[in-house]
Amino acid sequence: MRITFLSPPPNLSGGERVIAIYARELIELGHEVEIVCNRKATPSLKSRLKRIVATRRVLEPPPPPSHYENYEVPFRIVEHSNGVLDSDLPDADVVIATYWRTTHWLPKIGREKGSTVYFFQDYGAPGQTWDLLTPTLTSCGHMITLCQWLADEVLKREPNTSLTIVRNAVDPVDPAILKSPRNPRQFGLVYRKTESKGCSDAFRAMALASEKAPIELVIFGEQPDEEQLAVFDRVESLGRIDEDQILKTYAACRGWLFPSHLEGFGLPILEAMSCGTPVIGTNAGAGSDLIDAGGGIMVGVGDVQATAEAIVQIANLDDSQWHRRSEQAYRLANEYTWQDAGKLFEAALIHAASNSCQFEAAK
Repeated sequence: MRITFLSPPPNLSGGERVIAIYARELIELGHEVEIVCNRKATPSLKSRLKRIVATRRVLEPPPPPSHYENYEVPFRIVEHSNGVLDSDLPDADVVIATYWRTTHWLPKIGREKGSTVYFFQDYGAPGQTWDLLTPTLTSCGHMITLCQWLADEVLKREPNTSLTIVRNAVDPVDPAILKSPRNPRQFGLVYRKTESKGCSDAFRAMALASEKAPIELVIFGEQPDEEQLAVFDRVESLGRIDEDQILKTYAACRGWLFPSHLEGFGLPILEAMSCGTPVIGTNAGAGSDLIDAGGGIMVGVGDVQATAEAIVQIANLDDSQWHRRSEQAYRLANEYTWQDAGKLFEAALIHAASNSCQFEAAK
């Protein structure tokens, strides 16, 4: 098949990494794939002056290579920043909107550009409300999404949506990382200040759990403020770290916290499990698909008491009990590969293209 992905400007977001991986897998399966991106909007003069004052640099440094470059998949940036036009796209069998804003480009695109598919993976980002997202749910003939929780949220709003769930995978972890020593007192967390990520719940749960077990917390991502540290202060903050350090951090912990209230998928669940680290988390994103299936302990959204009890439970496991949980999490994360996911993604695209052809023939 000829497949076109519609993408925002190339960047290093997790969502674009997933797009790059699926493009790679589809190429490996013999398909002709191209990613078409709109150009990044030119900052206003006020924004440029503000950046110069903040950085003391007149020239903006070049951006790091995007995931599309890192994965060496074909991509092209069009000249305009407000979307793509019909003339920007090749004729294809399938055209895939990969972000809610890219669904707004579809009315400008003719049917010869392909059957329309919505790869819906970005719910949970700041500012994305269902008021904005719901009108996009009927924009395409078929939807691919990442987990049962997100599928349920879609079907709650649009019950007739034609939908396929294709869960994300992870790359195998270097065995040397898996053999690194663990801190039996340490729990981990990807720290985000956005309220919907639930990190304040995690700090409160750690404070409660510390009354019954000697525990500490390691975080990476954003930096917590003093108010958060006043709740629980046995915290090592690593800031923004590279992928190798991220995996080493997962592998050094006894348990991982995933307190999110809203999520598209929740890659930290899968990444921690792939390092053999049990996860204590909510059902947001892939929680019910992974944690509830044996990857750790499921807790209710915002349930600080249950989270604290789960932390104490993991902290107090003896070695054999903990290793059983660790092995179960590791096995569950690694029994499904990106190659498996790529084949399921391909099948969903074939289904979308086939149904569109049948519809055209019936007209």
